[in-house]
Amino acid sequence: MAGEWGPLDALIGDWEAEGGLDSAFPHSRGEVLATPYQEKLTLTPFGPVDNGRQSRCGLDDKSAMWRGREENPFHTEVGDASTLSYDVTITAHDDGTWSYDETTMLRMDEFPEPSRTPTTTGCAASVDAAG
Repeated sequence: MAGEWGPLDALIGDWEAEGGLDSAFPHSRGEVLATPYQEKLTLTPFGPVDNGRQSRCGLDDKSAMWRGREENPFHTEVGDASTLSYDVTITAHDDGTWSYDETTMLRMDEFPEPSRTPTTTGCAASVDAAG
């Protein structure tokens, strides 16, 4: 399996991060809110998956986010089926940690048109030694 995931290989595993900041525009509030959070993320390799002439390997993701010291997450996700567009920049650091900045454009059933306000998140993560 080694090498099939290319630059994603370094991301496989269980990760934990603190210091994330979620910026979002809730229409009910009429302003951009910034919410600090911590995150746990598991990236599991899959593949190869063959589809005609294409053969793909990738990572399944499962994540959960908590505010402060709350016991239950305020958000969990497995993959992302309602994403219109997704842009992420991942930086692998020499000390074995990595960081990312992402912008996601979502389709939400509550609104007839896709949201034109992107949800942007970013944080730094280190591997969970117990994982």
